Order: sequence, then C-alpha cells, then structure tokens
Amino acid sequence: MKKAKSPAKTQDASPLSPSSTPNAVVDRRFRCVFFALALICIATIGPSCWVYYKRQQAETHRTATETLAAIADLKVNQIAGWIKNRHNNANIIFKTHMVWDEIQQFFTEPDDAANRDELLKWMTTFQQDYDYSQVILFDAHGAARLAVPADASLLQDSHIDEHVGAALHAREVVFEDLHHCHSNQLTHLSFLIPFGINSQADQPADGVLLLVVDPQRFLYPLIQSWPTPSSTAKTLLVRREDNEVVFLNDLRHRTNAALALRIPINDPNRPAAKAVQGKEGVVEGVDCRGIPVLAALRKIPGTPWFLVTKVDQKEIYGPLRKETWATAAIIALLLLTAMLSVGLLWRKQMLKFSRRELARQKKEETRLRTSEERWKFALEGAGDGVWDMEIPTKTVRFSKRWKEILGYAESEIANLFKEWEKIVHPDDLAGALANFQNYLADRTPIYVNEFRMRCKDGSYKWILSRGMVVSRDAAGQPLRMVGTHSDITERKQTEEALRQSETTIRNKLKAIIEPDGDIGTLELADIIDTNVLQSIMEEFYQMTGMLGAVLDLSGNILVAVGWQDICTKFHRAHPESCKNCLESDTCLTKGVAFGTFKAYHCKNHMWDMVTPLMIGDQHVGNVFTGQFFYTDETPDVELFRKQARKYGFDETEYLAAFEKVPRFSRQEAEAGMRFYSKLSAIISTLSFSAIQQSRMLSELQRAEAELIKYRDHLEELVTARTAEITKISSEQQVILDSVRAMIWFKDTEGRILRVNRTASESVGMTVADIEGKTDSEIFPDEAERFRIDDLEVIQSGQPKLGIIEPLHTAAGDTHWYITDKIPHRDAAGNIAGVIVFCMDITEKKLAEEKAARRTAELKKIVSAMAGRENRMVELKKVNESLRSQVIDLGHAPVESAEGDFE
Repeated sequence: MKKAKSPAKTQDASPLSPSSTPNAVVDRRFRCVFFALALICIATIGPSCWVYYKRQQAETHRTATETLAAIADLKVNQIAGWIKNRHNNANIIFKTHMVWDEIQQFFTEPDDAANRDELLKWMTTFQQDYDYSQVILFDAHGAARLAVPADASLLQDSHIDEHVGAALHAREVVFEDLHHCHSNQLTHLSFLIPFGINSQADQPADGVLLLVVDPQRFLYPLIQSWPTPSSTAKTLLVRREDNEVVFLNDLRHRTNAALALRIPINDPNRPAAKAVQGKEGVVEGVDCRGIPVLAALRKIPGTPWFLVTKVDQKEIYGPLRKETWATAAIIALLLLTAMLSVGLLWRKQMLKFSRRELARQKKEETRLRTSEERWKFALEGAGDGVWDMEIPTKTVRFSKRWKEILGYAESEIANLFKEWEKIVHPDDLAGALANFQNYLADRTPIYVNEFRMRCKDGSYKWILSRGMVVSRDAAGQPLRMVGTHSDITERKQTEEALRQSETTIRNKLKAIIEPDGDIGTLELADIIDTNVLQSIMEEFYQMTGMLGAVLDLSGNILVAVGWQDICTKFHRAHPESCKNCLESDTCLTKGVAFGTFKAYHCKNHMWDMVTPLMIGDQHVGNVFTGQFFYTDETPDVELFRKQARKYGFDETEYLAAFEKVPRFSRQEAEAGMRFYSKLSAIISTLSFSAIQQSRMLSELQRAEAELIKYRDHLEELVTARTAEITKISSEQQVILDSVRAMIWFKDTEGRILRVNRTASESVGMTVADIEGKTDSEIFPDEAERFRIDDLEVIQSGQPKLGIIEPLHTAAGDTHWYITDKIPHRDAAGNIAGVIVFCMDITEKKLAEEKAARRTAELKKIVSAMAGRENRMVELKKVNESLRSQVIDLGHAPVESAEGDFE
C-alpha cells in the first residue's frame, strides 16, 4: 500500500509560496478548465481526422494495387506475346523446312553464285521484315558461312561457338536467353534453328541458322513505357541465376544495370527477390536505392523471366499526406487562435493580482534566506557539508565545507548535479543514483546513501549523504531537496578491518577442523603455543647458555632467548643490515631435511644453526640457534669495524656488542642444536595430533548432521513420489483434453493407445471405444494413407510436419486438416510409435478457395479492360504478315499459328 504524503510534501513549505495564494488557486482552476476544453477539442477532432486519413490511405492503397496489377498483367501479356511470336517464327522455319534445300545446295556447291545470292536475299528479307538484328548461317563444323548484315563482331564472342555446338546436337529450336556480346558490349537474345538433323543421335545437324534479336528495338522500350503519368513508376525484368537475382534491363536511376546488377535471392525486402522465388501479387518493399515501393510481381509464361512493376510509396501516398497535413494545420491554427485569444484575456486579469503579491513574496524570501543561512552555519559548524538542489533543473549549491571535505577550493566545483556524478566512484554511482531516484519516487521513506567520492589528490573518501524534500508542486512532485555530507572514511576502514579479521579467523578454523583444510594457509603462530615454547627455551638457555629462536617462513620472530645486542640494537635496527638478517633466515635455511640441522655463516658474518619445524608434511617454520662464534676460530675485528662504518653504527658501541657475542665449541653447538631438533619434532607431533583430533571431531559432527538430513530428505522424496505417481495419469489426461487439436498416440503396429477429448468428439466416439482399435476400423477410406505416413515417421525417426489432407466424416461431409506426426520414444530412447497432432482448417481452406476465385475474376476484368481490341488488331496484322510470307515461299498457311495468336 502506498504511503500517504504529508502536507509538507504536497506543497511548498512557505505560506506565501505561489501555490498557496488565492491568485494561484484561481489561475490553476482556469488552466485546468482551459486545458480540459482544449483536450476535448483535440480528442474529438484528432481521432476523426485520423479515421478519415486511414480510410483514404486504404482507398489509395487499393487503387494503386489495382492499377499496378492491371499494368503488370498488360505488360506480361505483351512480353509473352512478343516472345511467343519470336518462337513461332523460328518453329515455322524449323518445322516447315523452309529454305532447307537452298541451304543444303549452298553447302554442297558453295561456288554457285546464283544460289548464294538467292539465299542472302531471303536472309536479308527475313531479317528486315521480322526485325532481327542479325541472321547468321553456320555449317556442321560451327563455321559461319553467311551473315546478314555482314557484321563479324558478334562472331568474335566465345559463347557463340558453345551455343552453336549445342544447337547442332539438338533436335529442336534452341532459345538463348538475354546475354552480353563482349565484342560490342550490346545485349542480345537469340534463337538457333538446327536443320538437316541426322537420324543418329551422336551425329551433328548439317547446319544452324542463328536469329539474333536486339531487345533495344522492342522489348526494352515496352518494359520502360508506362501507360499513366508517373515520376517514379518503372518496370523491371529479372531472372534467377543460382542464388542471385539478375536484372535484365537498365534502371532509371542506374545506367548499365542490364545483366550487371545482381542482388542476393534471400533479401526479404527486395520485390525482385520475392518475384524469382515464385511469389506473385502486390507486395511492399524497397528498391535498389533503399526507397520504399509498392510492386506487382508476375511470372512471364514460356520464359525464365519475372516482371516487377513498381511505384515509390512516396508518390502514392504523397498527395494524401499533403492534403492531410494541410487540413490538420488549418484546424490546429484555428484552435490555437481561439485558445490564445482566451488566454490573453485571462492573463491580463492575472497580471493585476501578480503585482500585489510580488512585494509580499520578496519580503518572505528574505526572511527564509536568513533562516536557511543560520541552520547551514550550524550544520557546517559540526563538520558536515551542506547541499541544496533544485530538482527540475538539477542545479545544486554545494557549501564551502562540502568541498573542503574532498580537498577542493570554492571555485573548483561547479554547482551542477553532473559535477557530483563525475567524482562518485564508478562502482558506487549506479547504486547511489538508484537510491536517490527511489526516494524521489516515494519508494523509500528516507534518503540515506553511502558511497565513495574522489578527492582532489585522487584518493577516495566514504561519504554518508542524508537529505529530504522540502518543497513540492501542486501535483506532489518534488521541487527542492536539501541534505548533508559526512565523512565516514574512518568508520568504513574500521569495519573493513573487522571484516577482514573475521574472514582470517574463519579461514584458520577451516584449515584446522575441516578434513580438506590446507595447513599451509595457516601462520605458524596459529598452530603452536608460543608462551609455553618461550618458557621451555628460556629454561634451556639458563642451563646451557645456548641461544635459541623460532621464526616462521616469512622471517617473523615468534620465540627468542639470549638475543644479542649486536642483533637487536644494530643489525635488525638498520634497514640495510636487517635485509641481510631476513635473507639469512629465509634463503640460507632452505633444503634442510626434517630431523637434521645445518650450520651456516649469515650475511652479517656470524654463525647460525637451523632445523626445520614441520606440521604433518608442511614446512611451517625454523628453529635457530645463534648468533655466535666458534671457539676454534678468531673473528675478524677489522671486518666488523668496516661494517660499523658501512651502516653508520657507533663504532665503540658496536665493537662492545661484538665482544659480547658468545663463543661455543663445535661440540657444544651441535649438542644444543640436537636438543632443538628433538624439540622441533615434539612440537610438530603435538601440533599435528591436535589438528587431526579437531578435524576428526568436526567430521564426526558433520557426518551425524548429514545422516539426519539425508534420512529426512529420503522420507520427503518417498512421500512426494507416491503422491506424484497417484496424480500423474489424471493430470496428463487433463492436459491432453485441454488442447483444441486432435491428439492420437499409436504404437508401431498402428493400434491407437490413447486419444484426447477433441479427437473422440470429432469422430463421434467415446475414448474407451477408440482406444485399442486401428485406423482401418475408424477411418476405413483413409487408413492406408495414414499408415504410409506413420511408417515413414517410425522408420526414419524424423517428424513429418504440415500434412494437409481431407477427411470424410460419417455424415458425408469433407473436412480439411493440417497434421503433424512425430516419433514417440520410450524411456530407453527407442521408437515406440507415433504421436499425431491434427487441426481442422476447413474454414481457412474454403476462404482461400473463395479468395482465389475472386482474384481470378478480377484479373479477367482487368485484362478485358486493358485494350483487348487494340492488341487483337496488332496480333492479326502480324499473323497476316507471317501467313503472306509463308505463301510466298510456296507453302500452305499454318492454321495452328493463328490459333496461337488468338
């Protein structure tokens, strides 16, 4: 439940604030009424304009769609008729053996000038009458024998030989699609007519007649023409090559695009890509310029070509948008004028009241400013910094003390909220901002925030920030917030030290009592009792005078007796000579086996002896005796005098301490060290035994707790599993019955094991009557088809999805279903049958058929309106011309050609 806001948070604390004056109350009422009326007008006019616009947009889209579809159908018919006419020309020559005798005679008697001229004359007439750019005759070896016109540039292309060779072995007219002629950089399409075909399949024909068509003469002008005025409309001819879409004609905004421009076939936004994938109709997409277009897609029959007629959507919807914006602007201008007139009259009255209030407010502001300065002074006197924030503008006034806490001068931080954000620690900024926003949104009752801030010297201090909102607007939104900053760095450091200490103790306990604890993580001081060991070594020193010490592996001294002044007052007191001591205590003691000891000369030129201290198999420290001299050697006094000068020691005092260094015989030193070696072994054994006992006790307690926990958990599992097994069968059936699709479970023999309620209701039988039967007993007419699909899923182990099939009901109706079949596997993963999911799509199927019939009717209407009479006249003229040419050559007219043209 959201807490209620106190009166202090709903308005400015000042009794003379603008929100509390009668003038402000009246002004607020007027604004509310004024804006309410404006909103009513906008709410009435806006939706009406929007509905009108959407309707007009839909009508514009429908008109544009119909126009594009009609133009696309017109151009498809024109292009299909043209290419069919070209095919017919070639087929007439091929099937009627036109001029084959003359060509055979020419190949047999190439020197017969009369026959050659007659053949050239026919080729020239045919080329001119039927508008071919070139007609070329090739012999059985692929050599060009005659060409009209006599332009040899086309013969230089390598692809000519390839296509002529293919035509020589063909048994029909070969169509060569649009291609570039590399010799003259022109685009052609061709028909190759083989003649003198041999009966043996591997023998080439006697020759090939090549008819070259220049698309620039008819095809491209037909494509580029547009029957209605349009600045962006254009038609594209494309085909598919592998996984690319190839543009076959030039584009208005891109020259030399024919056969050069290619795009990926899987581009979902390009209409050309959709066309070559077989999609037809009117679609939206983008063109090569990335501009949205509306396009009609068609397949041109008898060719590998696809047609795309498109218009920029900006052209389609542009006039409507301009009209809509103009209407909206006029309405908005009228509404704004009326509102401004009323507002100006009201403001004139309000100014009179505002002048009287201004003087009183200034006096009150002066009193409040004096009060604020007093409490800010009191807070800063206690060591805290003060900040004062205008929330809407994020302007913050930071006090001088606020900046001094972080080491900044008065002028080094601007009074902006972003200045605070800059110096908050990056790891704390997100949390600090979240706490601030939660308080402003009334999700937290008080504002208390802790974060780190960067000082001027680059270091960070922990800051405790407190604050409260002191002013809100009439709607309860915060306007002003005041707070303090306190330096809590010392407190945070103390907390962190305590936390680290707790962590250290916890880790040490884990290493001691847990079986997998690592003793190597413990310090030597954590394992041995230094007080008891100190007492033992002191008594041994009093009896024998033998020096002794216990150090950990870091060189820290834990126990020491008989320590000499030359070490405590000089060697370990000076930083340079102390390095020699630490190096001697750590590096020179390595490699000593447990139970043995080693004597070595330290780097400060005195003797030491060491034996390792082991806990289990871990080397945790060393036991020393030293420093001393052997009685059978004479120490070099001059060496120690030089050492005193090197480190700046008082020479007299240093040499006095040198004289006090004890002397032992080698036998005494070794006897003392043997004692320390045995003492080390005793310490190791006792310490390790204590750790093992602690671990055994801890492991025993843990095992008992785990046993109790496991027993309770096992009982819970048994109870839960029993209840689950009881409920699982009924729950599964409830789930199956809630599915709208029919679900059938069958075994590998086709017997129905289980069905849901939808399936039983669909066939008019109960679940009990269905289960145990086969498809042949329920669906005798479709059972064989069902069984074939089931076996395919069972044998392949792969699902078969999206099967659309009819099903005849007992009432004699036919319903259409979409069916998915997936393999049913047992617990071992073996296929135990098939699961069938079946959904009734009869209504969708009927709707699709109705839509298809309607589309066909509309296409017929558009085609009938697209200039049928003109096309018939043109086609009849072409037919009559072709018939006359055939009659002139001495053959009967081909009636089938006229039928094709019609």
